[in-house]
Amino acid sequence: RYHLVIKTNPFCYMFEVNSNNVPKGTHMPADGYFYWVATTEPHFVYNGSFQERIHLVACETSWI
Repeated sequence: RYHLVIKTNPFCYMFEVNSNNVPKGTHMPADGYFYWVATTEPHFVYNGSFQERIHLVACETSWI
């Protein structure tokens, strides 16, 4: 999936979990770029604040 970050804060992280079950966190800034996230793999999001985070999410399909 592609994420366009519209609103975030420095305490939001997307974690991808590797084959050893070790999470790696990445902060996606609201910088106008699309970020690709492998959502078929284990992942989770952590928002360490009370501020909302807003992403526009787009999925790519191979059957179109």
